[in-house]
Formats: sequence, C-alpha cells, structure tokens
Amino acid sequence: MKFDVLLNHIGSLGKYQRLMILWIYLGASMDGYHYGISVFILPTKQHRCALPNLPNDTYKSQGNYHDTLVNQTIPYEFKDDQYVYEKCHIYNASLGENGTKTECNSWVYDHSVFSTSVIEDMNLVCDRSLMSANCIVVFFFGVLIGVVTLGNVSDIVGRRTVMMYSILLQGSAALGSAWVNNIYLFYLLRFLTGIGCSGSYIPTFILATEIVGLKYRTFVAIIEQAFFTVGLLVLCGLAYLLDDWRLLTTVISIPSFIFAATYFLFIPESPRWLISSGRLEEADKIIKRIARVNNKEIPVEYFSEISAEMTPKVKFWKVFTSKKLTCWCAIMCFCWISVSVVYFGLALNSQDLGGNVFVNFSLGAMVEFPAYFFCIIFLDRMGRKKLQSLTMVVGGVSCLATVLPILLGNSSYQWLVLLFAMIGKLGITSAFGAVYLFGCELFPTVLRNSAMGLFSTCGRIGAVVAPYIAELGYVIGGSLGRSVPLFMFGGMALIAAALTFILPETRGRKLPDTIKEAENVTENMKKSESLILKSAPI
Repeated sequence: MKFDVLLNHIGSLGKYQRLMILWIYLGASMDGYHYGISVFILPTKQHRCALPNLPNDTYKSQGNYHDTLVNQTIPYEFKDDQYVYEKCHIYNASLGENGTKTECNSWVYDHSVFSTSVIEDMNLVCDRSLMSANCIVVFFFGVLIGVVTLGNVSDIVGRRTVMMYSILLQGSAALGSAWVNNIYLFYLLRFLTGIGCSGSYIPTFILATEIVGLKYRTFVAIIEQAFFTVGLLVLCGLAYLLDDWRLLTTVISIPSFIFAATYFLFIPESPRWLISSGRLEEADKIIKRIARVNNKEIPVEYFSEISAEMTPKVKFWKVFTSKKLTCWCAIMCFCWISVSVVYFGLALNSQDLGGNVFVNFSLGAMVEFPAYFFCIIFLDRMGRKKLQSLTMVVGGVSCLATVLPILLGNSSYQWLVLLFAMIGKLGITSAFGAVYLFGCELFPTVLRNSAMGLFSTCGRIGAVVAPYIAELGYVIGGSLGRSVPLFMFGGMALIAAALTFILPETRGRKLPDTIKEAENVTENMKKSESLILKSAPI
C-alpha cells in the first residue's frame, strides 16, 4: 500500500496534521524576521562629515549659526539636478571653504526615520560603504551553505532533527549579532543566522508536504509562504515600534528557543521519510498516532504492504545519469535564481521607491497574500507549469514597465513607480510559491530534500547577487541608476518564464519515490489519480 493511499484512510489533512503544520509553520515564519531585517538595521541613511570641535553636531539643523558652520566646513556637489553636501569630505580646517578637501573620519546621520542602525554604529559609509551590502550578502551566503549541506543531512538524519538544531542556531547567532560592535564578528554571526534559517525552513516545507494527501499538497505548500509573509509584517511592526536595531534583533531572536524546545518535545519525524529509510517501527507508531488523533481506522495488514515502499538510499549525483532529470534540474536552478533575485531585489529596493519605507515594506509584504491566494486557486486548475510561467511574465513585465516613469524623473509619476513595483512583487511572489511546489514534485522521495536543497542553494545565489544589483543604483546614480536594477530583474524573470515551458506538468501526480517514477511523470499521472480515487474510503 502506497503511503499516499494510506493517507486517504488515516486522514489526508486531519486534526493531527493541522495542529502540527500550524506550529511548525509558525516556527518557519521567523525566517521572515531574519530575511527582512536588513531593510531596518542597514538602511541607506543620509549623512555628512561631523563638524570639528562641535561635540553636539547633528545632521538636523540647529539654527542659523549651525547652518553657517556647515556651509563653511562641508563641500557641495551637484547631484541629481541639485546641490547637496558631500558625504565623505570636509574642507581643511585652517583654510575654510576656500581650502582643499580632505577625507573625514567621523560623521553625523539623519535620524528622521531610524534613530539607530548598524551603519551608524559601525560607520559603514564612504570607503566602508560596501560593507553594508556585505552584511546582507554574508547572511544569504550562510543560507546558501546551509541548504548545500543541510539538505543532504536532512535526507540522512531526518527532517525533524535538522529543523530543531537549525532553529536553535538561528536564535543563538541572531541574539549574539545584536550586541557586537566589531563588523567582522557581525559578519560571522549573520552568516551563522543564515545557516540556521535555511535549516529551519526547507525541511519544514518538506515535512509538511510529506504528511498530507495529494489533494491538500498545493494548499499546504503555499500556506508556508504566507506564514513567511506574516513574519515580514510582524517584523515591520516591531521595527516601527522599537526603533532600535539592537533591541529589535534581540526581540526577534527569543522565539527561536521556544520553538526548538517544542520541536524536541512534540514534533515527530516524517513517516514517509522513516519508511523510505527502513525505520518501519518508528513510522508505525507515528501512523497509528495520526489515525488515533484523526479518529480514523488503519486498514488491516497495512504494514506488510507499505513495507514494500522502502527504497534504497540514492546519492544525489544519480540525478545526472538521467538526461530528463538533468535538464529539469538545470532549468529549475535558473528559475530559482531568477525568482530569488527579483523577489529579494524588490524587497531591498523598497526604500528607493520613494515615500515611507515602512509603508513600502508593508505594501510589498501584503501583496504577497493575494499572490498566495492566487496560487492556491490556480495551481491545480492551470497547472504548475503554466502558472509559474505566467506569474514570472507578470513580474518581469512590471519591473520593465517601472523603468519608464523613473527615467521621466517627474515626481508626479511616483505613484506609478510604486504601482508597477507592487504588481511585480505580486507576480514574482506567486512565482515563488509555484517554484517551491513544482521543484518538490519533480524529484523522488529519496532525493527530494537534496533536490530542494540544490534549488534553494540556487535561490540563495540569487539572494547573494540581489544586493549588489540593487547597489548599482547608488554606483551609477540618478534616474538611470534606479532603472538599471529593475531592467535586470525584468529580463531575468522573462527568460525564466520561457524556460519553464520545457518542464513537464506535475499536477495531479503522486509524489514519486524513485528516479524511474520521476522520469515517467506523464505516464504515471493518470494512473495515480485513478488509484487514489479508487482507494479513498467512502
């Protein structure tokens, strides 16, 4: 008896699965805190050189006398059709404004939006400005390393074990990063936080999709993304209320320890993984517990049949012995890179859209809810392939459309820039939901977590690249600088949309357990639908 068929008897999405998925998804929502926090602790802050011999100097004007001192001490530069103070130079104190310019080593910062930040506390400006982008990159590099290693570890030791220790690492490293003053130690702790985030999110997704029936797989897969969005919104609210980057980082770290303890005490391993690993007695206990909580009966002699579902361990490199799987793998890798670049690029770009950063971030997060609702409705109606391609086209075209009002440079078009950016976020978020489920369904149980680990690795490569693409806006400057990242985002999304059509459709197909079943996706689809319908209890 196949595990998908057994789930129809003991409950495809009963009380047991609902309670378990709710709790582990609440734990996964904390990834939203750590992914999005860079917007609030590493903001682009206006600054200038501090005035010599004026200890109480501030960026904000203190009156006419203060303005006169600033004008005499800080050089001007012509930028974006206006004169602004230079950020990194000061006139030679002995010669005044007619003297030569020298680099300064202390600054004052604009506190109109953020009272504190990592950038201000560690002076990540001028010749150290790239360190700000590096803070984001090392986090995503940690996520990348995590998915490369922890995906395989999860296939060996189980989903639950990796989830538990990863969320503990996530909380510990994030808490440490809140109270360091050395930029390199901050790098290290953000790197470790990234590893913890990767290990707490992907195995959670795999575990949830492995314990529900085929009918509910789409819903369960997409809902995790919605919980991630809840994390983003909670983060935005906390950032607005706390207005202190160290306190904010501390507050979002504490729940990790609570969830780690509950995972250890209450969350079981994936029975599907236990069966494929030959640990039948452990799987038997969990299956009986699911049936008992769901108030269902287990078919007689089920285990003598389900034991035939045991599959030998397979190394991930075996994927590349199949031309089909190799091709699909390469396409999915590019799709993940593209979706991730656009998704995180738009998130990081929220402060460059004009207006209030908290409003922009909240809007960008809130449009994700209709995106996931759209996925839940249409993934099973349109199919994975069509929906993924369509949403990537919407995201790509919207990013390209945003370029025109930016180049026109008229502030009256600012609402149009924000509108196109939000439509782009809507489309690319839907694509993110589709690509998660699509990638999960293409590959067999023995390789599924490793495959998702590879795809997530590619996604993190995209996330690592995204801050540098966003940084191009500051390097190039002006309207053209703001347009270049959006042009690159749009182009990548459209290429990925075209490549998606090469992939097979997986709608209505049971999760494959072997490489052979994965290769025969189109042949097995109708058979699996018929088998599941006939086996379902009346």
